[in-house]
Order: sequence, then structure tokens, then C-alpha cells
Amino acid sequence: MFAALALKLMAGRSLNDVNKRDADKILSHWTDDSVMVYPGHIWISGRWEGKEKIKEFFQLYFDQFKDVRYSGQVVCVKNPFDFLFCNTIMVGWNQRVVNKYDEVYENCGLSMIKIRFAKVTLCQDCYFDVATFEKAWRE
Repeated sequence: MFAALALKLMAGRSLNDVNKRDADKILSHWTDDSVMVYPGHIWISGRWEGKEKIKEFFQLYFDQFKDVRYSGQVVCVKNPFDFLFCNTIMVGWNQRVVNKYDEVYENCGLSMIKIRFAKVTLCQDCYFDVATFEKAWRE
């Protein structure tokens, strides 16, 4: 149960790291061979493999959005009795971004995150309002 509570706290801290636009801090909790899957059918969508490629993703993301505000709404843990920090969590979040064109967009979504020994191995995002998601990227 302790590990599940710690993972919930880590999820909240990770959202704060995104809000601070700190790619190095975000990736300090990821394995070298992590995978990130970004949704949609736009130029940045797809599978980003390895810390270096994921860092490149975050730099492109932060170039597109000059202000990013995530707030965690709910964190669900697959195995509340895990004590090795090997688990899957779902993080529900609200998002407010200002893109480089000074347009403000709000959305919400989920991130499914697989964790092994307290490090992210896979993160897959899902946005609920795909049309708003694409507009924010100007796609």
C-alpha cells in the first residue's frame, strides 16, 4: 500500500515538472529505454523511444506551448499491494495550454503509465477532445 501512495505522489510531482517545463527533471524518473506514445494523427504523434527521443519530444512540445498547466484529477493504481514500485497507473488530468500563437486551449485526458522499480517504462496519453487537441497544434 505504501508504494501505491508513493506512486500517486510521484504522479502529481511529474505533472508539476511538466508545468515547470523541465524536461530533464521529467525524464529523471524514466528508464533509458522508455517509450512514450503521443496520440493523434498530427506531425508529433506517434511512438517516441528512448530518453533522448522523448526529451526531443518535450522540447518540441515546449516550443509549441509557451505556457502549460496540468492539474491531476485522479490517480488509479492497478495493484495497490505492490511494494516493489512495479505497477501500472492511470492519471486523469485537466490541461490548459497557451500555444506560440497566444491561443488558449483547455482539454482533459488520461495517461497510462507503466512503472518498473519506480521508473517509467511506458507512458501513453489520450485526449478526450481530439478537435481541440489538433487546433492547439494548429493541425
